[in-house]
Amino acid sequence: MAYALYKRDKLKFCEDVARNQGRAPSADELSIFIRSSNLETRLQGYRTSAEALLGTFTELQLEEVVGKIEADADQRLLRELRASKSWVRVIQEGLVVSIVVALVWTVLVAALYAARIGPQKMLSEVFGVRTETLSPESSDPTR
Repeated sequence: MAYALYKRDKLKFCEDVARNQGRAPSADELSIFIRSSNLETRLQGYRTSAEALLGTFTELQLEEVVGKIEADADQRLLRELRASKSWVRVIQEGLVVSIVVALVWTVLVAALYAARIGPQKMLSEVFGVRTETLSPESSDPTR
């Protein structure tokens, strides 16, 4: 990049001589230009300018790439949002799951309670149902 800046300056020098003096620069004039361009301070100037230009170029490229990545991410997010469930659907599913879980717990607790105190006593206590123990005599329909 620094060499390209040197070549640019050399072409400008040649154009300036042609415009101002109506001729191409002489070999001595070109030699002086080349020697002055090779001084350490001038070479450092070319390097600094080249680094600045490359930095700017890199920033522009990064901005472009980041812009594309952000646009792609936005599009992907929009597709995912469109494909996702509505909040009403989510609430409905949540309610159904909650009801099912509550029923499972109810059955589990009732089964454990009935196993502990017996099913007839549980029905009596929980629902107020009177359950009578059926004796063989009371089940006889002829009596």
